[in-house]
Amino acid sequence: MRLAAETIIATDSRTVWRLSQTPHLHARWDARFSEIEYLPQTAGDPRRLFRYTTRIGFGLAVQGWGETIGRADRATSALRFGSDDPKSLIHEGAGSWRYREENSRVRFSTVYDYRVRYGAFGRALDLLFRPVMIWATRWSFDRLRNWIEQGTPPETSLRVWIAKAAARSALGLVFAYEGLVPKILALPKDELLLVEQSKLYVWTPNVTLGILGAGEILLGLCLLVGWAEKLTAGLAGVVVIALAVLVASLQQEVLADPLGGISKNAALLACALVVLLLSDAAPSAGRARPGKACGGRSAGVIQ
Repeated sequence: MRLAAETIIATDSRTVWRLSQTPHLHARWDARFSEIEYLPQTAGDPRRLFRYTTRIGFGLAVQGWGETIGRADRATSALRFGSDDPKSLIHEGAGSWRYREENSRVRFSTVYDYRVRYGAFGRALDLLFRPVMIWATRWSFDRLRNWIEQGTPPETSLRVWIAKAAARSALGLVFAYEGLVPKILALPKDELLLVEQSKLYVWTPNVTLGILGAGEILLGLCLLVGWAEKLTAGLAGVVVIALAVLVASLQQEVLADPLGGISKNAALLACALVVLLLSDAAPSAGRARPGKACGGRSAGVIQ
């Protein structure tokens, strides 16, 4: 399975070319690289050789090399890349970048593939590594689009994405926990009493709590994986308000609980609001899924 990404940016191809072909600018928006540096060019050689560094945490970094050739009309750039670093799963690969102008916009796309080291063990690891690389490539493409169209620096886009992801994850974890523990596993007496008092149950209060718990778990999982995050965050906010109103009308003393009631609901609503407000501003891999332009054979790939 080749790796591909595509985005449409409201700008000109010269701008996209500059931000993707200038090493220190490229490294700012592309999550796959921490540093990129061109090496001295040999006179008459059309290739540009470069080396890259990717920091992987805990003070560790992966070193790699590459060579690229760009067409004079800035329509296509082909490259080879690889790493002799034993920490790198990628041994060697090749790909291409395309810059196609369409009605004052640029369709910017990439297709690439690579071979792994460590034989069968490496191929098994790649089953996990490759989806991460696909996500990182597409997420980075959308971060570049945000930089060009909205003027948001890549570093700010990263912070916005982290804030949104943290709020969405916290909201998802609370919903998953609230659905599993109090409503399915533990079944506290006050939960059953509240359902009985409401008269809003199907068959029995226990069954109703199980159905409600399953729904909360499903909503929590959708939030955790980021599926339709604006829709699920908005739905979570509606559920929080609806349950708060129901509880307040039946058991007002619950509102005074320092670990629940108003304090917890306010925090959950704040998380939902953060997701709703930042969803469009934060980079998203889903916006850079490849279209038909990335589905064919990649042109100009170095063999």
